[in-house]
Amino acid sequence: MQGILNERAMLYELIENIKMNNPEEQTSKAMKILKTLLTNIQNNPQELKFRIIKTTNPNINNSLMNIKGICDLLYALGYTSKYDGNFMLETSDLNNLNLCLNILNTDINQFNQKEYVKETSKLMMKNPEVAKEMEAKRRKLEEEKRQKERVKEMIEADKIERRERFKYK
Repeated sequence: MQGILNERAMLYELIENIKMNNPEEQTSKAMKILKTLLTNIQNNPQELKFRIIKTTNPNINNSLMNIKGICDLLYALGYTSKYDGNFMLETSDLNNLNLCLNILNTDINQFNQKEYVKETSKLMMKNPEVAKEMEAKRRKLEEEKRQKERVKEMIEADKIERRERFKYK
């Protein structure tokens, strides 16, 4: 059990490293491609063609292999680099692959939710009534902020006045 937790932590750390060192859009695209590749292996573990990542494929090369940290993750999953530049998964142990797929699914779902919120917000702001309501709320928040600042200033002035009034002469 401890070994699986260590492996999961290592894979999680490698994926976090990829996310920190690459733009979010590129990382998301790479993670989706990697998820597809790993899912194909998971569904067809004996098929050799699914175990090879062909770096000569322009989509793979541009969207996956140009991501900083991706090679470290591939090596951790059990891939080896071949003389032709391709990567091949030679291990029959798919535990790391399954762990990685779980992490990727979570990350991809979070990214998709963020994108959904962004798109929904954009669509909502195109509605004049929503835009008007949002502007009114923004103005109200600004007014409340100004009022709080005035109250803070009044409190500070009152403190100073009290100190001066009650000073012993």
